[in-house]
Amino acid sequence: MHAADVIDGGDDELKQILTDLRALGGDRLPPELIHTAPAAGERGAGTTTVGLPRWSGPSRGEAVALRRKYAERAADVPAFAKALAGLKAELARLDREQTNTMWSRVREAFDYPVFMARPAAVGITATGDTGEHVPNDLPEVLAEWKAFIASLTADGAA
Repeated sequence: MHAADVIDGGDDELKQILTDLRALGGDRLPPELIHTAPAAGERGAGTTTVGLPRWSGPSRGEAVALRRKYAERAADVPAFAKALAGLKAELARLDREQTNTMWSRVREAFDYPVFMARPAAVGITATGDTGEHVPNDLPEVLAEWKAFIASLTADGAA
């Protein structure tokens, strides 16, 4: 992947400097992944990016001299920027893939039938009057509800 190239740029001289530094107990650590959650109202799984590589181990004497030598040589290695850009592009692709997978599962999990009815009249007036002369659509809604439940049971969806 891109992580090794972000550390040594594929350069043999840098690899040797890192080998010498490791012998002293130090190392160049790969960049940390930084994940940020989506902002309020934003859809998706968030974004992931990378920090910069950092040093570990002793910060004095020969280790400091090797770090300087590394920095001077690294300035002449164009593979670093290319590797970092490649790593960021791969992370962006993975974020998109994760978001697409998440929404695919959401659509699948929440794909179920819902009964809805909007009766124009419910058998009572605004003044509280009821009776045979007051329109009532609820018996038809109940019949539709029963047919809906029966269709679910027949399809095996319930």
